[in-house]
Formats: sequence, structure tokens, C-alpha cells
Amino acid sequence: MTVLSSTRGEDGQGTASAETRHMDTSAEQINEIFHGSKLRRQYVKSHVVQVSRAQGKVIIHTVLKFKSCFTNSAAKFGNKIKTILQQKLKGETGSLCIDPSSFKFSDIAMPAAENLLNTCCGQRTITPSGNKVAGGLDAEEGEWPWQASLQWNSVHRCGATLISNSWLITAAHCFIKDNDPREWNASFGLLLSDPQTQRSIKDIIIHENYHYPAHDNDIAVVHLSSPVLYTSNIRRACLPEATYTFPPNSDVVVTGWGTLKSDGEFLTSLHYTGDSGGPLVGANSKGIWFLAGIVSWGDECALPNKPGVYTRVTYYRDWIKSKTGL
Repeated sequence: MTVLSSTRGEDGQGTASAETRHMDTSAEQINEIFHGSKLRRQYVKSHVVQVSRAQGKVIIHTVLKFKSCFTNSAAKFGNKIKTILQQKLKGETGSLCIDPSSFKFSDIAMPAAENLLNTCCGQRTITPSGNKVAGGLDAEEGEWPWQASLQWNSVHRCGATLISNSWLITAAHCFIKDNDPREWNASFGLLLSDPQTQRSIKDIIIHENYHYPAHDNDIAVVHLSSPVLYTSNIRRACLPEATYTFPPNSDVVVTGWGTLKSDGEFLTSLHYTGDSGGPLVGANSKGIWFLAGIVSWGDECALPNKPGVYTRVTYYRDWIKSKTGL
């Protein structure tokens, strides 16, 4: 069962940092409350999805996820949740003065709830099982949830990275011969033969200064025909700001359905090996994954002293924002 709650609290600060603090504090408080309550076995997780302001008050919108409870009706179970929150959030709570009477609850459908619970970028449900790139390792469902497949006339052509629910980023050279969006679609999920979700393409925007066969400015963004719903297995990677730095000797991972050897056949399931346009990602100290590069070109496949070349995302950060608004 998933419940959306809305709470109000008095607060005199109006800065973005204050709103971030409210989100962090609220999430910590809700976790502590339910982990220490009679519903701790039913409680799964919560996520603060929005902090807004109205008439001098802060409004905090939170999604709460619980396991199904067959011994109670949804209404009775919702009342238990409300009672626990009202009892625990009385009066002064840190810098917020909570007004329990302002709580509003509503049930929401599971797909919409999952979408809200998985909006954060760069997070995944499972950790990798190895670090081999050339030759490839099978990935697990949800291990690299931002990976997408770009397909021309339903045939896999390039990898791509989900950077919002409506935008992908990939390499410009993927569209050298065919750039009509009506002939392309994107699929998401571990298996090319059995995708979890598919979308047609509304628009393909290639960097204005990309000129084949040169490799400069090998970047493009792809606008989906309609937004995808986030799930535990379909999430976006974080876009680094232009000033973001990946420390020297950082561990990074490249994923895709690329061939395991030069001139080989495409794979049918996602591997830790690259194909054109696919993501090169690295995690920060908190385990949040940022998009470092886009697979661009190389001299055949994993030859000694022949490293792969990637488009540097931070260098093109302003261009990405100008095209997508992200």
C-alpha cells in the first residue's frame, strides 16, 4: 500500500538550502518514526518529493510505501498511519513547528507511486558483481537503470543514457546515415528481446558543430515522444555540472550491448562493455552515479595501448542545458 501525505509547518526561512534541509530532516524523521512503530514490518520506505510554500508555511509532500496488509482495509490501515504521524509529530520538531491537523492522505496507484519513489538520479537497487569491461560481464536487472537502447527500424543501433523522464543523451555519430526521428525508438530494460518499456522518438538534436568523419562534438540529445515512468529498474543518471570533477584514478563503468570483439555481433542482454552512445559513469563518495562520458570511438576493440575515447559530458554541460532545459 502506498500513501501520499502532505504536511505543513511554520518556518521563516525562504532559501533553497532551507528547503533541502527540510527534505532531509523530514525523510529522517519519517524513517525513525515508522522503524520504531507497530508498523515497522509493513513499512518499506519513504521519499520527500516536494517542498513548497504557502502563506508563510512549508508544505512537505511525501510518498510512503508499505507492504500489503490483508488483515485491514485500506481505510483502517491509512488511519493507523495517520495516527502514528500525528502522535509523533506534535509541537516543535527541530526547526519546524508541525501542524498535525493539516495532514492530508490519499492512496495513489502503484505505477505513479513507484515513479515518485525513484525520481532521484544516480541511484540503483543492486551493486555490480565485477569490473571486467572487454569481454563483458552480464548485468542484472536494475544494476544500470539509466541504460537505454536506440533502435532504428526496431534494430539496435546505439546505446544511450536516460537523463530525465523525457530525454536521452547519446553520440552524434549514431545518426550519420539516419536522423529521421520517426524511424527510431528507444527501449529500456536488461534484454533487447524483451524490453520493459519502449518509446518512440519526438526529436533528435545533433550538436551543430559535429561533422563526420571528425570526432569532435560527438554528442546528441534525444527527446522521447512521452515521458517514461521511473521504476526500481528504470532511473536516470545524474548530470554533472560543468565544474564537476571526477578525481584521478576514479573507478568508472561503461555499459551497453556492444560487441565482445571487433566486428562481432551485438549482444542481446546488457553487459559491462560499451557500444556507441552508451554511458560511462562514476560514483561519488555517497554512491551516487554521475555521467562522465559518452562512448564515442576507438581503434577496433580493447587493443593494447588503444584506449576507448569518450565525449566529456562536463565540457558540453551548457549545450545540454540549452537543448533540454536540464
